[in-house]
Amino acid sequence: PIHVIAHSMGGVFFREFILGGSQWQALNSSPGFKLLFLGAPLGGSFLIPETLSGRGGNISKLSMIDLKHGKKELLQVFSQCPGLYHLLPLSTTPYDFSKQKTWQDLIANSQNIGTPPGDEVIKSYTSFRDNILNKKANIDYKNIIYVAGKSDATTATYEIENNGRDNGVVFKSTPDGDGSVTWASGIPQELIERNAVYYCLTTHGELANEPDI
Repeated sequence: PIHVIAHSMGGVFFREFILGGSQWQALNSSPGFKLLFLGAPLGGSFLIPETLSGRGGNISKLSMIDLKHGKKELLQVFSQCPGLYHLLPLSTTPYDFSKQKTWQDLIANSQNIGTPPGDEVIKSYTSFRDNILNKKANIDYKNIIYVAGKSDATTATYEIENNGRDNGVVFKSTPDGDGSVTWASGIPQELIERNAVYYCLTTHGELANEPDI
């Protein structure tokens, strides 16, 4: 039997195979087949806008070890990477990341450290998102299991707040997530209804390394 383990963005890649691959139905019907998602951001992650606005811990660490490029220069490079935007939240509320105004407001209220994506990057993300939203209801989850990790805080959304002098972006976290992906955005409702979701006390990056899983 074929068993597939898809960790993090690997789960997003494999979903593309499910939605667009003609071989998925045969694979899903093969004897003993199982697909295991480990912390896959199937609904996207607010860690991406946090990073692209220059507010995330990952971009801060990168800028510290890169001796030639500052945070703003690194974010200019990141803003041209379409694949990174494919990890954005798929929902259009409370923020629609297919709209330039969403990015303009986010960057302008984050000290203009980040760089808004270009039109081609936005177009790529919109096409990617709409394809998923139009087809995901047809996914057969009968052989799929999701394992969700746990961290003290996972970025879940952001708000633009007025601190009395000017506006600023404040990212909000939830304890219901693995440090990168919240349970609400990562886990498909269909798997919850099928009782095919398991939780463990392991953070996102270590899910594939945890021997007890």
